[in-house]
Amino acid sequence: MKKIKGFLRYLKQEIAYTFTRKNFYLEKDWDKFWSRDKDQFRNRFNIIVALLKKQLKKTRSDSFHVADIGAGGGELLSFLLSLNLINHDSVGVDSSAVSVASIKKIGLKALQDDVTSEQFSLPGNYDFIIMAEFIEHVRDCEEVLLKMRTHYKQGIIITTPNLGYLWFRFKLLFGRFPYLPKLHPREHVRFWTITDFRIWAKQIGFRIKEIRGCAGFPILYKI
Repeated sequence: MKKIKGFLRYLKQEIAYTFTRKNFYLEKDWDKFWSRDKDQFRNRFNIIVALLKKQLKKTRSDSFHVADIGAGGGELLSFLLSLNLINHDSVGVDSSAVSVASIKKIGLKALQDDVTSEQFSLPGNYDFIIMAEFIEHVRDCEEVLLKMRTHYKQGIIITTPNLGYLWFRFKLLFGRFPYLPKLHPREHVRFWTITDFRIWAKQIGFRIKEIRGCAGFPILYKI
């Protein structure tokens, strides 16, 4: 019932955006943004949890050493830590001072830096590098990914919107670009469908092991 109510709220928001001339937000204060709870990302978190649990069984490890790039307020790291999926040497990387302070309060390492700068180099090696809802915000995300190639042992876990999502296609029929109403036009600068993402990843030298849907229309998103 809770999931159905949540989906109906989401649908109401999307319909209002599609059939009205609702304005975009034109500014984003990331320090303010990450000072609030970001529970709306929980479905993405659950997918990452499922993947890590699967790998724990396969590798018979106790926990993983991870780096969360664009870690925000540390909600994902905190969630993974509470489930004993990651160890206390894991690190969050973000450009926001508020974000870094929040991650340190959890008891994890945090690095305040701009991963898009030419000088950035991720210190250390990790079982997994996580980029949750991150790469769509980065203009030159190819360079960011290539910087990570020598810093993981098992893989990179990425979550990002699918531009081929059914409701996004529906919006285009009515002349609205597939943005959620809470986003401003400068927030997402890169876009992929599932097919395009597969081609793009192969082009820059990565092999995709698995793709999963994490949200959307019931049943359809799992297909």
